Amino acid sequence: MLAIFALIAVDVNAQSDPHEQHIDSLCQSGLFEEAYQYAKQRWQGLPADKSQAYRDATDDYYRTTFMLEMAYRYQENFREALKLDEEMLTLMKPETDYFAIRNKIVCYTGLGNYKKAAENRALLYKAYKKKRLGL
Repeated sequence: MLAIFALIAVDVNAQSDPHEQHIDSLCQSGLFEEAYQYAKQRWQGLPADKSQAYRDATDDYYRTTFMLEMAYRYQENFREALKLDEEMLTLMKPETDYFAIRNKIVCYTGLGNYKKAAENRALLYKAYKKKRLGL
């Protein structure tokens, strides 16, 4: 199953960015934690401006966070996955990162915390009613 994650992580367009190539190489090897740490450190080392480098680093950081979170959910390591969901929500606008909200529902359900799962489910229903989910 981790091979599937690696395939998802690789950018089909094979960008020439050496940072992205390194991240893709780590993901292809199943080293999602290393890819995540590399992307996070790169992101933290850049000034929070509107430069292309910062935007690219944010995209890589989000992508590797998502991949590691998915691997943790697959392993039923819901506590660690929840931490990464929260990180994803801080990177993107919390009210529009519906994947992270959906993943939180899965994690809270897996942990048996149905109240927290229901709270997050309500956020998705609210977005659905406002036609924001693209369904």
